[in-house]
Amino acid sequence: MPRSATRIARYTAQDYPAQLDLATKLAAPSRVTEKPDNTFTEPRYVPVSGLKVSCQLPYIASKADLEKWLAALRQAAVEELLRGNRISF
Repeated sequence: MPRSATRIARYTAQDYPAQLDLATKLAAPSRVTEKPDNTFTEPRYVPVSGLKVSCQLPYIASKADLEKWLAALRQAAVEELLRGNRISF
């Protein structure tokens, strides 16, 4: 992978979510999420490329395949949101 592609990948996966987190903290008082065990956590930014999509399709070849993949992607996003995290693009 060329150096510039590596830098872009690192920025998208690490630096951009960190910048969003910092901007959020600086812009407003921190909102924390209460967990069932009465502990509090601040939201974490997860890049959309970091979502763990559980879909057994090797490729998308039809509209039905696309619907299966989108459903799996949606489920992965919902799970991150339920953890109190945010998803960055």
